[in-house]
Amino acid sequence: MKNATPGKPGALKSTRDEAQREGRVLRRTVPRAGQGISKPSMRTADSLNMLSTTARNRLPNLLPLRYGRMRHSPFTYMRGAAAMIASDVANM
Repeated sequence: MKNATPGKPGALKSTRDEAQREGRVLRRTVPRAGQGISKPSMRTADSLNMLSTTARNRLPNLLPLRYGRMRHSPFTYMRGAAAMIASDVANM
């Protein structure tokens, strides 16, 4: 499969070698050690404020169920906190 836009990061590569080469080039920009570093200062809105904002469009009697599920595990928290995660990713 050929690139739709040659040289553009994230574009489909025609070979595995091309994809690996691009990955090595990008790794110089963001080394592996820096990929796990959290930068909470990047978040533009307060987490609780974001939850209350998204709760406005939800059925009030189901909110305790939602928050209870979010407390269950990191995975269920992330499922319920999609707006916050999207906000974090958008500000990277």
